[in-house]
Amino acid sequence: MKNIFIRAAIGLSIMGSCLAVAAPASAASRLRNAYTSQGTFYLGVSGGNMSVGTPLIVWQAAGSDQYWNLPDNSGYVWDNVTSNGTFCIDVQGDPNGGLGAGLIIQRCNSTSYVEETWQLIPAAKVGFGANYPGCYLFWNVNKGMAMGVAGGNTSLRNGTRVILWTWDTSANQFWCPA
Repeated sequence: MKNIFIRAAIGLSIMGSCLAVAAPASAASRLRNAYTSQGTFYLGVSGGNMSVGTPLIVWQAAGSDQYWNLPDNSGYVWDNVTSNGTFCIDVQGDPNGGLGAGLIIQRCNSTSYVEETWQLIPAAKVGFGANYPGCYLFWNVNKGMAMGVAGGNTSLRNGTRVILWTWDTSANQFWCPA
């Protein structure tokens, strides 16, 4: 019964945001993972390597690769490092990437990469606002899955991959602008 409620809430949230985007303004922010029992981890690019296909990871130390521009009306989340062009979050192995697929950076391409389209769903819209205030569930619109940390909450370590996963209400699937 709980799963039915959760899926309905996500569905309603997605439908509602098609009418009016409920996401933060486009501004560069670090994205802190909501699970902090093992320390504070941020979304980054492996080795700070701003090249096509580089995996997304979590990391504690600050780096320029950890600053992200959040969607306005486009639905794209792009890295703020612009020396090599604009990079968006994409699903590795597309168009066949699915459950457990690693997330990578890819040149932003609004015409052929629908896997780059993310919706930021406020934690409060899916019943977790008190647990993760100001945080968001990053929902891949094309795949119907959430961005999370490989291995779940207890796997947060420097260098752990960020992947697509079925939304399971875990803290590691919520990201907080910092």
